[in-house]
Amino acid sequence: MEKSHLIKRIAEVFPVAPIPSKEAVLYEGAYPGESEHEEIKEFFGGRAWNRITPNDVFNFRHALSSFSPAALAYYTAAWMMCCLMDEKTTDTATEDLVGTLSRADANRWTEEQRRIICEWLAYFKDVPLKKRFEEATKNFGCKGDEG
Repeated sequence: MEKSHLIKRIAEVFPVAPIPSKEAVLYEGAYPGESEHEEIKEFFGGRAWNRITPNDVFNFRHALSSFSPAALAYYTAAWMMCCLMDEKTTDTATEDLVGTLSRADANRWTEEQRRIICEWLAYFKDVPLKKRFEEATKNFGCKGDEG
């Protein structure tokens, strides 16, 4: 799928609301008061995924591992969109998301969202960490040209 069409599909398939609250951003058991977690919670809590920029994704590229499952499902669209819009600025965020998707509970996303994630994975199939890519495509049930 070409990049512009994939960007359009992400915007169509991933709803902007409901937006996770500050209390819902971090995974259960995250160390309260840890400065990095507090910064993630403050930045993402109440912020719509379509208001996240490629610079934000770069600056918070490691936030994926701190997100609650619901926040991860919600902000995946921001990571996918920003990586498509500006690969250079997002730097390793593509590989970070691929690795996270390889371990995530795919049932957090709708069938249509999983299909778009598979198309996004296929677009980035040449990421350096091939094993993570293969694990992510398997985890999301990608078939054929999608992965």
